[in-house]
Formats: sequence, C-alpha cells, structure tokens
Amino acid sequence: MKKVAVVVTVLFASFLYAIGGLPFQIEGKFNYNMLSNAGGVQDLDANVMNIGINAVLPVFMGLKARLDVIGFEMYTVKPEVGDESTTNTFSLNLLSGGDLMYCFPVPTFNPYLFMGLGVANVSPEVGDAITSFKVRAGVGGGYSLPTVSFFLEAGYEMFDSGIEGAESEGTILIGAGARF
Repeated sequence: MKKVAVVVTVLFASFLYAIGGLPFQIEGKFNYNMLSNAGGVQDLDANVMNIGINAVLPVFMGLKARLDVIGFEMYTVKPEVGDESTTNTFSLNLLSGGDLMYCFPVPTFNPYLFMGLGVANVSPEVGDAITSFKVRAGVGGGYSLPTVSFFLEAGYEMFDSGIEGAESEGTILIGAGARF
C-alpha cells in the first residue's frame, strides 16, 4: 500500500509540474540529521537520513512556503559503549510538515532563512504508536542556473519523542538538493 501511495504522489506532482505555468517548484532533497537524546534517553546518539520530494510555493515577494510532500527516512541508533548492535528503523512520511522560507533578493546566489513545523507518527513492531511534533529553523543558500537551482542548508530541529517522561530530542540538520 505504501509503494502505491509513493508512486501516485510522485506521478501526480510530476503531472502538475509538467503541464507548465504552475507557480511552484519541485525540490528533491537529502537530509542527514544528528540526534542527541535519541528516543528520549539522555546522551544516546542517533543518525537520521531522509530523502524526499517537496513543493516550494511563492507566498509574497521573497517569502515562500515549502511543503514536505513525501520522504523516506532511515533512523539509526548508535550502540552504547561495549554494545555491538545497531538499531535501524525505516519509515515513509507523507505530508509530514513544512517551512516558511525568506529568500534574500540576490541574483545567482540565493541565501535564505527557514522556519517550520513537522509531525511524525512512528509505529514500532512492539509497543504503541508514537506521534512526535517538531519545530525547526535554519539557513541555506542556493546557486541558480536557468532551469535548476542547487542548494545547501543547515539548521536545528527540536521535537518531543512522544514517550511520556522522556526528554526532548535535538537534531542538527544538514541538507542538500535541487529545485526545478
């Protein structure tokens, strides 16, 4: 079922973009995030890699809205000292959040600020499903060519792990991608 949802979403977004004249850009993005307090456990580190497709819509002048349309995420918890096991969790995220971006009016090189909200629902094989709410902010810069713009961005994200009594998790965000 998830594969069908991915294919339908990608085909629908491609169709909308292909008919031309639409006021938004498609963004392909790769994120690498470094977590502290993973799963709400003090000083337990983890890495998250996310590949996604976003829609970027102009709002007013330099202000744009970025909607996280679809993403595939791999969450890896690093073992504690002396423990050789690594835990990997995979998830598919549909319409999981968005950002407001302010793009400074500089030709060719495009610096911007972003701030956004997100939500994630994790359904582990054992235990109850957990809903996590996120707040993120950061900076980015892009280089524009006639049909594509490449970008790099960095930021910080805080979110509640959804586990009662657990501490909030903090994430350093590092992202790169292209806008068409």
